[in-house]
Amino acid sequence: MKTMKLTIQRTLDEDEEIPKYLMKEKPHHNWHVVQALANRQIGNSSLFQRRFYGSLSAVERLNRMCNLNQHQMRYVNASSFNRKGNLLASVADDLEVVIWDWNAGKKRDCLLSGHTKNMFYVKWLPLDVEYLMVTCAADGQVRLLDLDCNISIKLMARGAAQKLAMHPETPYLIFSVGDDARMLSIDTRSHNLNELLVNESPLTVPLTSIQFNPLNCNEFCVSGWSSYVRVYDCRNVSLLVYKLCPDHLTEIRKIITCVAYNYNGTEILATYHDEDLFDRLMSSPINAHRYQGHRNTKYDKLLRRTFGYSYSCDSWIWFQY
Repeated sequence: MKTMKLTIQRTLDEDEEIPKYLMKEKPHHNWHVVQALANRQIGNSSLFQRRFYGSLSAVERLNRMCNLNQHQMRYVNASSFNRKGNLLASVADDLEVVIWDWNAGKKRDCLLSGHTKNMFYVKWLPLDVEYLMVTCAADGQVRLLDLDCNISIKLMARGAAQKLAMHPETPYLIFSVGDDARMLSIDTRSHNLNELLVNESPLTVPLTSIQFNPLNCNEFCVSGWSSYVRVYDCRNVSLLVYKLCPDHLTEIRKIITCVAYNYNGTEILATYHDEDLFDRLMSSPINAHRYQGHRNTKYDKLLRRTFGYSYSCDSWIWFQY
């Protein structure tokens, strides 16, 4: 840590102040393996695996295994593991879907997606057969890819399709949001298209992300070119259940690039473009805790100068029940 501090000081201009969060010490361990193992042996730790994966010990053990180089474009826009976790699919602006045997560090397959513009998202269908996946792109198409037959089927066409989500209990149902401010669903078995939501209040808000509550299949949240995360119920999407926003952003229009529930649906993680970090209770919209840092437009120059590369990172915002 001391070496990093000295490096930053040497590369910053004299008139630039070093952000305090760069000098913060790493957090203390709040998960202890001996105690956790003992509790698991006597049946008092049903969440042992999830708590370990979220611990500082596990994060510190992360390391780069290999480089997977195949895409012709520089940036990979999305990736997705299959249900077994042995295969990884990735998409980029080259309009190709690459299937990786990540453990061997080798490409297994590569196929054309059928899209005509930048690909935004790829997801395996969570079925017993693992050769079907869906993709969406800036051309507004949502496509179903069959790896066995090496074919791509157009399921729907719309404004730029930003993100997809699967229904937790009905994996054949695909939900899509996009720049046209609409939420559409389609059944991959019958190709029946249904419009569930049109975000028009107070202004038409392009949608960037959608996620279902993993333990409540009726609840989902959406985000877009607005500072608010909006939560709906599938049984009556015309009625907004509630909306969430940090207090100081209620009068400002910020872009939320992605939203995601945690494993049990008690928290929502939202990434704001060019903003700080907030921790707030869902049941108490007034309270918000703010963590400063990761403002990509401000510190992109700093990282480029200090470490020799550019790194744009959105803010991470936690909303908690």
